[in-house]
Amino acid sequence: MKKIVSFILAVALILPMSLTSSYAHSKHKFIPPGLAKKGGLPPGIAKRFRDIDEYKWAEKSIERMYLKGIIKGMSDNEFAPSKNVTKIESLAMIIRTMGWDDEADECLDLIKKGKKKDKLEKKLQDWGKGYIEVALDKGLIDEVDIWQNNFTAPATRQEVAKYIIRALGYEKEAQEYMKEDLRFKDTSAVQIGNVGYIYLIDKKDIMSGYPDNTFRPNQSVKRAEMAKLVDNLDEKLNDEEVEEDDDKDEVENKDIFEGKLIELDLEDEEIVVKVDNKEKLFEIENNTVIKIDNKEENIEDLYVGMNVKIIVEDEKVVKVYAYYDEEEYKGTILSVDIEENELEIKIDDIEKTFKIDEDADIELDDENVKLEKLQKGMEVEIELKDGKIIEINAESIEQEYEGKIVEKIEGKINKLSIKIDNTTETFEVDEDVEIEFEDEEDGEFKDLKVGSEIEIKVVNNVIVEIEVQD
Repeated sequence: MKKIVSFILAVALILPMSLTSSYAHSKHKFIPPGLAKKGGLPPGIAKRFRDIDEYKWAEKSIERMYLKGIIKGMSDNEFAPSKNVTKIESLAMIIRTMGWDDEADECLDLIKKGKKKDKLEKKLQDWGKGYIEVALDKGLIDEVDIWQNNFTAPATRQEVAKYIIRALGYEKEAQEYMKEDLRFKDTSAVQIGNVGYIYLIDKKDIMSGYPDNTFRPNQSVKRAEMAKLVDNLDEKLNDEEVEEDDDKDEVENKDIFEGKLIELDLEDEEIVVKVDNKEKLFEIENNTVIKIDNKEENIEDLYVGMNVKIIVEDEKVVKVYAYYDEEEYKGTILSVDIEENELEIKIDDIEKTFKIDEDADIELDDENVKLEKLQKGMEVEIELKDGKIIEINAESIEQEYEGKIVEKIEGKINKLSIKIDNTTETFEVDEDVEIEFEDEEDGEFKDLKVGSEIEIKVVNNVIVEIEVQD
């Protein structure tokens, strides 16, 4: 779960573009109602755009917001991260993040049917007109903005700050801070009527300044920056919703358990959660509400490895909140199920089974391979996204044995059965196997004889070296 360092450090501070926690440790990922009907997030995130490698600080936000339907690419595999965002584009992204995109669709439909006045007839492409109506209705813009009609112009940082603060419902609070002293040295460039918005968006850690202590209020917002901003907004909405649920649960005196889902029994509808280093079993009932990223789901939609919050009332589980996480694990392969596309791994004495994303990157000794090349006993590092493995890095197993040849099998793939101590093991023989006899002469597979004592080197259950002892 991934260059010019100074560039990244400088740009990464443009917005930080982080809230109180990073995505890897974030709370539930809020899926707006308007996007929930479209299916929310797909089960895995794979890099889609080929032009965002130089934007590591925004890469995950771009991919995540694309998958949520909040931002769009310029083509199938290009995002154009350095391109300016127009005012209508920034408004559309914010409205989608807020979950108001259904309202925008309805407004556009009414405009097209002539049932609602087209305030920007022939002045704006149709796709944006519904968003303008919602932006006006929700107070993100006003009639003066309609009159000025410059929605296709690049959006500045102070304008986007204003849109976001208004979308969050902080207009009244922003007005109270209009006379505050901003901490940036280019405060004089901020329009007087925008001081409160910039003060709040900085205070709430949604949008900050540059390393040189400037805010650059009149600088145009790039597409990469906007992706990071709406990702931050999405985090903010989610945090507020979780806090609201927590407050409600505390008032109702319910027991709350938070931890990691480590076992899932679909047949008995039970889950085991690791809470404060202790394992707790919870039984899920028919009326138990299960929400994943704020979307109601079923128990079979849960994944081992998810972070969960369990709400218990009268000794019954009434709610399970689960949220996707990005995690990395190290362990040993216990089994590989090619048919089910699953990998069972032993991690810190815990056996876990993970689904593998169909687009997962699988490497064995730094070479791309298919799943069937992985074997029991290999040491692996895996990266998860949305509960599924998206990256596997495995290391070959190298072992040495001494024994006696008990069977020699010639064919398309040569094999040897060897008695090792009191056990007989059968190994494939590599076509380029190195065979050395006692007199240090090199030999071929056909020269080997049943009953010979040999020493072998085995890599991933394939013999690569044979030393004949007699």
